[in-house]
Amino acid sequence: MKSKRRIIFIFIFIVYILSVIYITILSKYSFQLPQDQRYPNLTITLFSELNAQSRTYLLKNYLGNVVLFLPFSILFILIKKQSTFKVRTILLTLASGIIFSLFIETIQYYTGYGIFDINDLILNTLGTLIGILLLRILKFYISSKRIPDKHHGSSGRINIS
Repeated sequence: MKSKRRIIFIFIFIVYILSVIYITILSKYSFQLPQDQRYPNLTITLFSELNAQSRTYLLKNYLGNVVLFLPFSILFILIKKQSTFKVRTILLTLASGIIFSLFIETIQYYTGYGIFDINDLILNTLGTLIGILLLRILKFYISSKRIPDKHHGSSGRINIS
């Protein structure tokens, strides 16, 4: 049963990864620019658009980058079948999120289908970290709940791993 669950998580993770690539690189707006108007663009100033952009844009951009990477860490940990949150698991998950974000930003830079933005890298990493924390909180909450066992009248624990 656990192997079926893991296969489902792997499938969801692959769909998630492809969706993120589509959203960040292959979305419709990317192909509207003619090839000669696409060029590498780089933003390395931390949060430079804070004063220049509207609050709606900032909320959409910043919150969007964080939320986009929440599922990464949750699915990554579930696939790794880690029932405990060891430092090694957290660091591996965080490093994997950073590498995936760096991959996206690098592809955007070299294809001209977006901007390599250091802020996106930071916000995606924050989303990965928040996803780790949310999964930890959820796991703690679920493991502390007891459900009655229908056959024996005793209580059992819910296990998400």
